[in-house]
Amino acid sequence: MKKILAGLKLFGVSILSLFFVLPANASALSRLKSTGTTAYQGAPPATNLTATISGIVVTVIQLLGVAFFLLLMYAGFLYLTAAGDEEKVKKAKNLIVSAVIGMILILSSYAIASFVEGSLTK
Repeated sequence: MKKILAGLKLFGVSILSLFFVLPANASALSRLKSTGTTAYQGAPPATNLTATISGIVVTVIQLLGVAFFLLLMYAGFLYLTAAGDEEKVKKAKNLIVSAVIGMILILSSYAIASFVEGSLTK
């Protein structure tokens, strides 16, 4: 029971921290807008096929990064709620290892995509 409560506290603190980060971003954006400049102009319009594909690849990699984070949170929750059950602990550890390997693959694919994009734009 103590592990469950500790896990819920950790999850609560993680969610609560978002409430401190998001208002800070909103405040910074409102100050930028009040100076007469655009807070976020977005990516420049794609002028060629290379830029379009590069934008798609970066967006997919960012979404995969979010999926990694959510998978890691789920695995941590499974680990905390295992309550000493060896099968559940093993499942959670395997999920954590798989998530980390996935993140390494995501970062590697980003490095390769950046290299290829740099080679194509020269």
